[in-house]
Amino acid sequence: MLGLFIFPFLVTTPVRAVDVLNGPCSNGAAGASSVCNSNGASGTPTNNAIIGPNGIITKIIEILSIVIGAVAIIMIVISAFRMVISGGDTNAVNSARDSLIYSLVGLAVAALSAVIVEFVLSKV
Repeated sequence: MLGLFIFPFLVTTPVRAVDVLNGPCSNGAAGASSVCNSNGASGTPTNNAIIGPNGIITKIIEILSIVIGAVAIIMIVISAFRMVISGGDTNAVNSARDSLIYSLVGLAVAALSAVIVEFVLSKV
């Protein structure tokens, strides 16, 4: 009875990954298709209008990263200024310190997310 459960696993062939674009794209007429052109020779997008180097998603992410970084730096400056003019009030100092910490964390998250997105888009 145990053999009925083990036998299917013994006779099946292992699954292997197949590169579906480089094989068909390497021969003649099929290599001139738009899918093969956007795939590029090395498997990275070359002229893809959505995720390529000049694609829409790439440009939107670059703009959002710049805006988020600028807002975080402005908030760091404002928090530091609030801390300087607090006049020794512990509540004002704590509030300024908290917003400074949140701004620094936001800047770190924005920088890390930009790095992750660039890494992912370079692998697509």
